[in-house]
Amino acid sequence: MSGDSVPAQAPLVVNGWSIYAHPLFLDQLEGLIEEVEARKARDPKTWRKKNPTKRLAAIFKLVTEAIPADPGAAAFRQGGTLGDHRKHWFRAKFFQ
Repeated sequence: MSGDSVPAQAPLVVNGWSIYAHPLFLDQLEGLIEEVEARKARDPKTWRKKNPTKRLAAIFKLVTEAIPADPGAAAFRQGGTLGDHRKHWFRAKFFQ
């Protein structure tokens, strides 16, 4: 190797858990951040009450607090919704 490779960025660590994010999730998150920033610039008085801002706050709280606190919590279990062969899948819900 020539040493030209870019070192991998260290993951976020919360409660001892290393948090990795899929590139597609990061793309969606970046788009949401841009939308919130645009709304903030456009309407500084009410941008916090808008859905994209609330969604971004909920996602941030899930990623940095709720999921790392107990990733195996029953609240994240998929259950039998997608069939018995997918009961081991997890998901996080918000605005429920």
